[in-house]
Amino acid sequence: MTTRESQNWSGFVLQSLGGSVTDVKGTWTIPQIDCASISGQSYAAQWVGIDGAGGSNTVEQAGTEYDCSNGVSSVFAWYEWYPARGRLLRQPGAHAGDVVTVEVSWDGRQFTASINDATQGWTYAWTNSTIGSIATRSTAEWVVEAPSVSGSIASLTNFNKLYFSKSYATNSGATGPMGSFSLDEVTMVDTSGSMKARPVLPLWNDGTSFSVWWLKAGP
Repeated sequence: MTTRESQNWSGFVLQSLGGSVTDVKGTWTIPQIDCASISGQSYAAQWVGIDGAGGSNTVEQAGTEYDCSNGVSSVFAWYEWYPARGRLLRQPGAHAGDVVTVEVSWDGRQFTASINDATQGWTYAWTNSTIGSIATRSTAEWVVEAPSVSGSIASLTNFNKLYFSKSYATNSGATGPMGSFSLDEVTMVDTSGSMKARPVLPLWNDGTSFSVWWLKAGP
């Protein structure tokens, strides 16, 4: 496993050859976030996706986001076909404590992103057939991100710990737990190189589970 640092990502990245990655999936419980510990505004996005690392100019991704504004919390589900702007799913809403499963896949013709909220009992899926010609499909990601706001990396919402489980990918036609593939372990650091969030593997791991621990807001 390779370790590296990023100013806006923490989690794990599967690295492969171009055109190899066709599916990524993960499950998590939306956390209770701590908005009282950070003044002003802060943001954190938890997602799975294809591309976005290894020099790709696209990201096909979906997940949930936890924002704070002057002590008030907001939770959203969302998807994004970057470089197009992301779309928030406001209704039906996602809530702290909900168990969600998120998947992004490529069938040779189009990408599909889906979010299932097992607690609320809804599933939404979105497709895109236009981005396939420029997507490299060389990486898969399970990531917590400090999003960019107005062109700058935002303060990271205090989520304490975010847990990923049932994390799988399909690479070169083989489907398996994320731990069965070559991975980069990514730690989020601030502008001075101090850790903001770090991925942690459990002592006994089935290859599908890990957590990301919040350490500071940054940026």
